[in-house]
Amino acid sequence: MFAKSFAVWYMSLGAAAAAGASLYDYIVVGGGTAGLTIARRLSDDPKVSVLVLEAGDDHSEDPNVLVPGLFPAMYGDPKYDWDYKTIPQTAANDRVFAHIRGKQLGGSSAVNFMFWTHAAQQDIDNWGELGNKGWSWKELAPYYERSETFMPPSQQLIRDLRLEFVDPKAHGYKGPIVNAFPDLHSPLLPAWPRTYETLGLGVNGDPRSGLALGGFVNPLSIDPSRRERSYAANAYLGPIRKRTNLKVITGAFVDRILVDKIRSTAVATGVQWTKDGAKDTADARSEVILSAGSIASPQILELSGIGGRRLLQKHGIEVKVDNANVGQNLQDHLYVPLG
Repeated sequence: MFAKSFAVWYMSLGAAAAAGASLYDYIVVGGGTAGLTIARRLSDDPKVSVLVLEAGDDHSEDPNVLVPGLFPAMYGDPKYDWDYKTIPQTAANDRVFAHIRGKQLGGSSAVNFMFWTHAAQQDIDNWGELGNKGWSWKELAPYYERSETFMPPSQQLIRDLRLEFVDPKAHGYKGPIVNAFPDLHSPLLPAWPRTYETLGLGVNGDPRSGLALGGFVNPLSIDPSRRERSYAANAYLGPIRKRTNLKVITGAFVDRILVDKIRSTAVATGVQWTKDGAKDTADARSEVILSAGSIASPQILELSGIGGRRLLQKHGIEVKVDNANVGQNLQDHLYVPLG
């Protein structure tokens, strides 16, 4: 889904809130793809209060976000994009690459290429086999279905783009994200699957099943009725923005998670952030949920004293949890566009 990796951390609260601080049942750090999904699900319960803190702004009415063909205008612009750069890559002749991450409500679902794709079933099952209970394909598949409203292609489009593989039973039809196959496309698009077929690499089933192999044209997260990007901010947050139990603060740069020691266990009790140069805090009755993306989530953990002892002490950060794996071992792949 757009940013292929993200971190969501759950930490239970067992202490009373600090005097004078705002109090919520849940504090969600990061109003991106994961954060807004979580905020919507949690705030479905009217008895639960939810605070979302997002460093970027709300661009849900911005044409650069909504008009599908304008997304490249956001890349490298700090108004929309964190504009991260990789370190020199040894296997790529020491070149430095842009690592685009959405800096706005909706996160990277606001800046991605709108490809509506899913990982292979084996990849998801591998997560579960590492000890992550509940993260098997069988357990996650119902939630994939729940996330989408799939618009089936016309018979003409099926012929043009070789979409005979589409299995209507593999898709969802009542979810927030609308996705469909592009009915306006260049001649290159229909040539793509036909080329793979001539090489004996035609797709052998609907990729949504998690089992298909081969080359195919994928649907896009674009609402065909509006010709607009369908993403976390307008699909998940938009319809529930006026809920009284949900508060969203944009332009809020989270400095650290407040961590206390309770019976020798580190427990997240709240969050400190900066907005317009002023610092503020809030406490959580139940959980602090860290969903600030694959780059910012480990950074915030380290700033909060959760990470490798040697690195934290080097920067004068009090160690709350010594875990040298935090902020390490991120792996991503290159993307090569053709056109």
